[in-house]
Amino acid sequence: MKNILTGLVLCTLLFSCGEKDNTDETLLWEYYRGFTYAPELFDSLSQLAHKPETKLFFSGLKCFEKYSQDEKVDCYDSAYQIFTNLQKQYPNSYLGHLGMGLLMTEKGIIVDEKIYFDSAVSYYEKAHRANPSHAATYYYRGRNEYNRNKNVVNERAILFLDTATQLKPDFFKAAERSARFLSHYLDLASVSASKNPLITNVSVNDLEQKFNATFPQAKDRARYLFDQSLSIDPSWYETYQDIANAHQVYSAKERLEFLSKGIAIAQKKKSNDSLKLIKSLANLYFYDLNDYEKARYEYGHWISQHGSAIDYINLAWCQHFLGQPEAIPFLMQQAIKKDKAGLAHFEYALIFKEKREYEEALAHFDEALKLQEENSNEAIITNIERAKIFSLMGKKKEAQKLLTEINKPGVSGEEVEKAGVLAQALSGN
Repeated sequence: MKNILTGLVLCTLLFSCGEKDNTDETLLWEYYRGFTYAPELFDSLSQLAHKPETKLFFSGLKCFEKYSQDEKVDCYDSAYQIFTNLQKQYPNSYLGHLGMGLLMTEKGIIVDEKIYFDSAVSYYEKAHRANPSHAATYYYRGRNEYNRNKNVVNERAILFLDTATQLKPDFFKAAERSARFLSHYLDLASVSASKNPLITNVSVNDLEQKFNATFPQAKDRARYLFDQSLSIDPSWYETYQDIANAHQVYSAKERLEFLSKGIAIAQKKKSNDSLKLIKSLANLYFYDLNDYEKARYEYGHWISQHGSAIDYINLAWCQHFLGQPEAIPFLMQQAIKKDKAGLAHFEYALIFKEKREYEEALAHFDEALKLQEENSNEAIITNIERAKIFSLMGKKKEAQKLLTEINKPGVSGEEVEKAGVLAQALSGN
């Protein structure tokens, strides 16, 4: 999420506020309130800063943003060294501790390792002790808590963000992120434990009841927070993007309207993220609205340079549903080249199944199995589909044998149960 602002624009903004208001905290909040900035922006901020610790903090942020955007190890090392020196030279300032917390959180996001999020917690706590009522510290603590494990509902993430908005009511980003995280937690709470292997040791009802007790009227609350964010500052496309992802909070029509606004803002700002938003628009047309003509059009904007395996797969299905199969072989071959988990072969097999070309379907199911882990949920689903093909070909014995192998005694799971039900149906019981 990269919104690039120039130093010249920011300098003009700050000077227009009047010299009286041009304090270091004013400068710092120009960073806290936004999302991602061009690294060179911090040279301008540093020149305007009065305190040496603030200047040093901006130097660290410049390296931090380079690491965040380019993931270069030397930029991480530079930011780490600057924030470490800031902690040593100004131990009573919250800035060095906050900088290290930001860096650890970003490292955790990039390398996907929990140890960095855990390390960030101690730095945020030190920053909090140095400045107990600073809203930005609460915001970044909440963001860190959310990213520590996105697959569980973390009450602390929302509590920290809510505290940030209470301390600074015009902190739109804290309200925006609270709404975003809450809408994601709504998704988690509504997914059955059997369909989500990441949610374990808790029943669906228990999870939903706990969530509803912790966050009553969560949908209304998420809408209120998004509205609050937009009322404070409607100029960030990230807000519209997050609204478009809030599947349970807004209707598909509403999400489409918000996403269109976000794309227009991103394109006006010449953000590289405009392509990501167009991808979201294509997915919305494909998955939610089943408008395959518009989905195909939007996928076509960027897929040749930025398309992943699933994007080529979706575009191939668009061609199939629109009755224009000529491009499907090329699109699926592109998907197969990019896919290492068997999904492309699996989806290609389903397309051949739709066309009643069963031998081709079986061949691609076999290729999918070669890339899938043995006895994994994906492999079980593939074998169930193979059994369906055998049945369609009149080979019921082969189908029943395959399903019996899946539905072994002592093996449980939703897909295994499906195999058992299908086996009974084929046997006529």
